[in-house]
Amino acid sequence: MKRMRMKIAIPEYPSKYTGTASCPYGPASTIEGFDVLDKKYRISPFPYFKWLNSNSPVYKPFDDQELYVISTYQYVRDALHSPEIFSSEPFEGKKFPLILSLDDPDHKRIRNIVQSAFTPRAMEKLTPLIDQICDDHTTKLLKSGSCDLITTWALPIALKATGVMTGVSVENINDLTRWATSCAKFFFPASGALYEPGSKEASTIEKLKLAPSIIKMLMRIGIKQSFSLINMVRTLSSKPEKRESPTLLLTADRVALAKDIIEFLSYLGRITKNRRSKPQNEVLDMLISAQGKSNVSDAELMLSLAFIIIAGYVTTMCALGSGVKVLCDQPELFRYLKSNPDKINEFIDEILRMFAPANRIMRRCKKEITIGGITIPKNAQVSLMLGAANWDSSIFPDTDTLDLQRTNIQQHLAFGSGPHHCLGRHLAQLEMETAFRLLLERSEAIELDLSIPPEMITDIGAGVFGYLHLGVNIKSK
Repeated sequence: MKRMRMKIAIPEYPSKYTGTASCPYGPASTIEGFDVLDKKYRISPFPYFKWLNSNSPVYKPFDDQELYVISTYQYVRDALHSPEIFSSEPFEGKKFPLILSLDDPDHKRIRNIVQSAFTPRAMEKLTPLIDQICDDHTTKLLKSGSCDLITTWALPIALKATGVMTGVSVENINDLTRWATSCAKFFFPASGALYEPGSKEASTIEKLKLAPSIIKMLMRIGIKQSFSLINMVRTLSSKPEKRESPTLLLTADRVALAKDIIEFLSYLGRITKNRRSKPQNEVLDMLISAQGKSNVSDAELMLSLAFIIIAGYVTTMCALGSGVKVLCDQPELFRYLKSNPDKINEFIDEILRMFAPANRIMRRCKKEITIGGITIPKNAQVSLMLGAANWDSSIFPDTDTLDLQRTNIQQHLAFGSGPHHCLGRHLAQLEMETAFRLLLERSEAIELDLSIPPEMITDIGAGVFGYLHLGVNIKSK
């Protein structure tokens, strides 16, 4: 079989990017003051990945902040596997019922419940549902001929697949889109976990707009669990004394996001309450059953369900969009995969490596440690650059070449690694394999439609890389 290798066009900072909103920092070879949390660099992070790996695998971008960036594969992987040093809990001595923000034993306690949604039995139940969702939206895509690929195909496939798994009716897709997007923007702000000087806390009158939603939540999930959730948001939203203190200040515009979050959690609370009395032998019922045999609270279950939906839809949507963009740019690859559908999974792995939907994960350094000659002090914030690690040429030679025959093709860190590795990895791969397979089977050609300008996601944190809009022209068979 022909070896399929092709260099993918990656912006290397030609002058058209330098000094613009897309790239305000200058040529990649002389990066100074690089703010890894700034949303502007995310239009094209790849030159930064190369610069960090080659020049400063452990990098301190600001003199006035205890923030460190770790980029090379082995350093990042070692940190992910060292929770005793690199904590997932952003505040020392404070815990929140959010699975991604906990260390063991609390993380493991909740994770043991959540993983019941990703067992082989659960995947078996989901497979026909995902087949139907992918089939429906591929049909809509092909009938349109020309459309925004993200809103027509990538987003609804990703959101409905995670939604049906957690018991959310597909009829609520518009509400689910709004709720999930608000959650992502609230918990993962574009500027990262740093207070932005000049931000003003919402007034008491503005905060009172949350009252009706809070009352509804109290009625649905009870006083104890409601106040557990409210306390978490209050702590995250408190104004810090120092700029480097992690915070999610409740500004006026974030009140609307908080309102959506409360509505979302109330909705999930109503679903789980109904399922406890009328189980339907679905994946959500497995989660509820597992919770009944543990000491996981309702608030922790609600937030876990919300996190499954948020993480699942954003990452899968981004990977689907990036994959189709490559197919549009590389007609030879499109034809190759049509003739060799057994290589679709390798294609997905290379897309995830090159265009990791989540480019970074934040950690807190629990004790002083020296890495690569750089000393990271206790309680410093550390950005583990998953995207840069996937571009480490010592692990993945010819990093900007999509190579379907890489011998280590599954070693990428797009799904993380260690105790916090992504539980939904197999679900995401099932969604992507099904969606790409149907797209390739049923289409004759696909190309970009530049009448719909490509637009990147820049208003969600965690280093999300993906398209918010991507116009395509597609020809059905």
